[in-house]
Amino acid sequence: MLFPTTTFVVFFLVVFIVTWGLSNRPRAWRYFILAASYVFYVGWGWKFALLLAGYTLANFFMARFLSTARRRRKALLGVMVFLDLLPLIIFRFSGFVAFNFLDLLNGVGINAGFHIPDFVVPIGISFTTFRAISYLVDLYRGEAREANILDLGIFMSFFPYMAAGPITRMGELLPQLRLSARRQKIDADAQQRLGRLGRQGPEGKCINRTILGDTARPYRDGHRGRRRRPASQAVGDRGGSKH
Repeated sequence: MLFPTTTFVVFFLVVFIVTWGLSNRPRAWRYFILAASYVFYVGWGWKFALLLAGYTLANFFMARFLSTARRRRKALLGVMVFLDLLPLIIFRFSGFVAFNFLDLLNGVGINAGFHIPDFVVPIGISFTTFRAISYLVDLYRGEAREANILDLGIFMSFFPYMAAGPITRMGELLPQLRLSARRQKIDADAQQRLGRLGRQGPEGKCINRTILGDTARPYRDGHRGRRRRPASQAVGDRGGSKH
């Protein structure tokens, strides 16, 4: 599910409306936003959603073990950080290492005879990895308390920052998940001024070019294709006119 698409616009509107309706029910909203985040991630691939769920469960149990440990906590933290980094290393660097290893073998005349598997890097895996590590480190330092599976699931999968960050810390996000939103009156004039400023600024121009440009490109290309002759035909006409 790409951001500059109609599918994401519909998805975001549904999430916004339901979030507004659940503004005074924070626990119900937490269940909803967790489900919505996984729906967003399934849009990229259900295998990636399973990987995210595995990440979450693994860090839930590692955090519980770390919080109850009394000895060698620093060594335990190091092992847990390595385990969190392992999927990132596999997806990011295994192909690079395997390719160079095969190239080295071919250079000395050894034909390994096996194919390097293609790994599709899951969307946002770097942010997910370092978000999990930050949670474990904060727990080790006593700067965050152990989260239940629901709050940790939201922390690991919250879709607004899944693909682009930032790496939010558990101590910053967890208190906000438990607060009831207070509805406020909207100043329509102020919103219109902000809207005009956004459309005229560089961010607004970028959004317009991305959404409108991508939507109109097929119609624009098709229109140009009907008006212009193929390049091969044009070259043939010019070549024929010389004789």
